[in-house]
Amino acid sequence: MIDQIEDAMIARMKAAATPEILGYTYGSCETYDGEIDEDRLIELANRAPAAWLVFAGDKEHRRAGGTRYVTGTFVVLLAARSLRNQADARRGSGDRVGAYQMTRDVIALIDGRKLGLDLVEPLKFTERRTLFSKRTRQTFAAVYAVTFTCIYALPAHPDALDDFAAVAGDWELPGAPPSQDFEADYQADPDDSPLDA
Repeated sequence: MIDQIEDAMIARMKAAATPEILGYTYGSCETYDGEIDEDRLIELANRAPAAWLVFAGDKEHRRAGGTRYVTGTFVVLLAARSLRNQADARRGSGDRVGAYQMTRDVIALIDGRKLGLDLVEPLKFTERRTLFSKRTRQTFAAVYAVTFTCIYALPAHPDALDDFAAVAGDWELPGAPPSQDFEADYQADPDDSPLDA
């Protein structure tokens, strides 16, 4: 489910990032799975306007009927840059988008939506904060993190599956005729336990 959520969020952001819809395009809009350090923030800023989507983790929300529901956290890192000053990177100037506008846009695009996915609860905006460093200020860049959460069901653990009554398999032995279809009717003997010795 994590990859599906990432793909749907990126697709929606890319689809809207046109001169006709948002008024700007991204220099980069992709998923990112590494540590966010100062070098990475500069790399993101150098591609501005840019967006990186990070899966930040998930935690158990509740269990019901053998299903585990988790709250997943996704963070969109947004970078804008100005050749004039850091304030223009935040606020924008002329035809250059600023980080404030980019954060408003991504919230409007993602908040309250399931994006066609089987989410228990839609993506919800929870936080917007600045990510800055001495180097980002020196390069007149503004980088912000916009956090969303959603609730989804985790697939059942194999140990939680019911007993199965049928199995299918194909195999070929060297020199043997092609395999034949067959059915086996297996009934477990309650007295036949692997622990009995």
